[in-house]
This record gives sequence, C-alpha cells and structure tokens, in this order.
Amino acid sequence: MIWGRLFGTVMGLVLIKGLLGAIVGYYIGRQFDYGVMRHQYTSHHSHSQQVFFDITFSVMGHLAKADGKISSEEIQMAQQTMRLFNLSDQAKKQAINAFNTGKSADFNLDQALTDLKRHIGLNIHLYRIFYEIQTKITQIDGHVSPKKMQKLDRIRDVLFGRYQQQSGYGRQQYQGFNRANRVGELDQAYHTLGVTPETPWDDIKKAYKKLMLKNHPDRLVSQGLPEEMLNLAKEKTQAIKAAYDTIKTAKMVT
Repeated sequence: MIWGRLFGTVMGLVLIKGLLGAIVGYYIGRQFDYGVMRHQYTSHHSHSQQVFFDITFSVMGHLAKADGKISSEEIQMAQQTMRLFNLSDQAKKQAINAFNTGKSADFNLDQALTDLKRHIGLNIHLYRIFYEIQTKITQIDGHVSPKKMQKLDRIRDVLFGRYQQQSGYGRQQYQGFNRANRVGELDQAYHTLGVTPETPWDDIKKAYKKLMLKNHPDRLVSQGLPEEMLNLAKEKTQAIKAAYDTIKTAKMVT
C-alpha cells in the first residue's frame, strides 16, 4: 500500500513546495496507508473468525446427520459446545443456523473445507482445533460409524494433506481422544505432549513449552480463532499443563 505516500508527497510538493513539502506530504500519506492497512487487516481478520465459527458448527451438523438421524447425545454435545464458548444469544442463533445448514442434504463438505482453508491459510493449529471439535461430535454416543469415520478421514485429508502423512496426525490423533478411556492417566499425559516414557526430561520440557506457545489463546485468536472459542483454547492449554504436571510428578522432578 503506497498510494497514500505517493499522493502525499505530490501534494506536499504542490502545497508547501520544495523538499520540506515532500517530506511532510510523504509522512502524512504514510499514516494514511497504515490506517487503510489496519482497517483491511481488521476487516479480514474479523471475517476469517466468522468463517471459522460458521464452518465449525455447520460441519458439526453435517457429521451428526451422517447416519441419517441425529442422536440426543449429539444435540447435547452441540449445546455443550455453545455453552463452552459462552455465546451471546445472537451468536447462539448463528451457531444453530450453521448447524442446521450442515444437516441439509445438499451441504457440500469439500466446499466448506475449501472455504475454511482459503480464509485460515496454512494454520495447522487452528485445523487441529477444528478437527478435534468434529471428532468429539462423532464419538459422543459411544461409537463412530463407518460413515462418520469416512467423513472424518476426508476432513483430515483435505486439511492436513502431506502434514498428516509426515506426522501421523489424523487417525492416530482420533485414537488418542479415546485413549483416556482405555489407558491410565500417565499414558494419556505422554500422548498429550507427544512424547514417550523414554523421552529425556529436557526434551519433554521443550515439547511442553512448544505446545503451550502454539496453543496460547491470544496467539490462536490472532491467527483467526473466534473469540467465542477462547474457552476451548484455554481448556486445551490446561490439559497440556495437567499432562506436564502428571509426568513431572511421576518422574519425581522438582
């Protein structure tokens, strides 16, 4: 954005004359450019948050409807998610409308995911939050049907692509959500931090600090996470800290 600076420089030369006029005009024009860029960033950022919000709930509705009907548990899960986000009455209406949109037979999952990627960019951390929310809605009634698993796989492939092939994120990540029901708290803690019992303590600390930094609520909001979802981000950082404390206690590290 340079038009303000060019225009300001020219007007400074015309109105004030000489080098001083050019400098003053350039400075005023630069301030104009910065103001426009801030407005454009704020508008784009706000729109990206709204897109993330709408697609999150519409895909939740789509997954809940994947088996042909929505269970009472899935409805409760959607309601609990809204309460977790501490939504205003207006935001609740928007969430319900988006959820109902996802339930419709003509809802296009691939198009929704494409829209999400276009507005969020290559932000793996926001994709993870999105994927975790969708995974929870599919497993809320105690099992995941083949149709829902197929759609989860599609979400994983579209959002993570090569990343999930390299890191193993996706189906392994989904399995981790159920792990707490099958293994002990310590094993779940290792899984949360992405480490193993054999990982050196210094590396565990590094993994913990890296996760806390990547999942810091303020950072996620700056990257496009809607402010209504801050509670979810805070819940995630609390889970990371709890996992770290569990491992620390087990290893008797002070």
